[in-house]
Amino acid sequence: MPDLLSFLIQNCLHDPRGDAKIDISSKELEENFEPAQVTYLKGQGLLEPAPAPAFLRCSYCGRSCTVDVIRDSGRYILFCEDYSSPRELESKEIERWRLSLLGLGRFIADNLRSTFVNAPNENGIKICICGGYEYLLEKEKTNWILRIESARLLLPDLFLWKAKRYQINENKLKQALEGLVEYKVPKIKWTKARLQELVDRKTALQRSGERAFLKVLSTEYGISVTAIQNALNKAKEKGIKPQLANAFKIY
Repeated sequence: MPDLLSFLIQNCLHDPRGDAKIDISSKELEENFEPAQVTYLKGQGLLEPAPAPAFLRCSYCGRSCTVDVIRDSGRYILFCEDYSSPRELESKEIERWRLSLLGLGRFIADNLRSTFVNAPNENGIKICICGGYEYLLEKEKTNWILRIESARLLLPDLFLWKAKRYQINENKLKQALEGLVEYKVPKIKWTKARLQELVDRKTALQRSGERAFLKVLSTEYGISVTAIQNALNKAKEKGIKPQLANAFKIY
């Protein structure tokens, strides 16, 4: 049987640019892939439900054309003009799934024993900083890759199905990491204006009910929680108070 996660990465991974939102039915999962892999990915939150299809491939006319799915009184019907009879779709054909980008990012971060950052960018998401390196999931033309600073690894190559679960392929990851320069935490010059922005952002987070505001600030500024605390103490010493009209910026 083909590997399910590799298939999903290539065909059913939500694309941030919106040009590849392909899903898979429960029937296809059941007929073509190992049940243990399906159960595992659902349990890990990597397979997420997708909406009922608006059109599907019709193989009955012999041309495998794409036709509309007609919804009628709770039923879903596939009707091809070249085929004499409409066909009511099974529930397993209507139940659709796709691979969750957030779920996959969190899964990788957890396996690297790192905090999941979830910082979206134009081509995907930043998932974590591990061992001094910045890890990102990105769409590159037709392929999804794991980018680690200047290195890149095709995403299907990152995983192994072993002992009834998906694991990180340590050999492939090691090869990608060879020769990389360690990620440098940005140095922020804490001017009065920057401290004011930090204080304003902290206050806004607290008022919104965010309890882990220090962790949020650490992620947004790309520095440690300790560095954030030191900057807030510096602002307090300077007598800087919240002015929420100020816009939050990251330089």
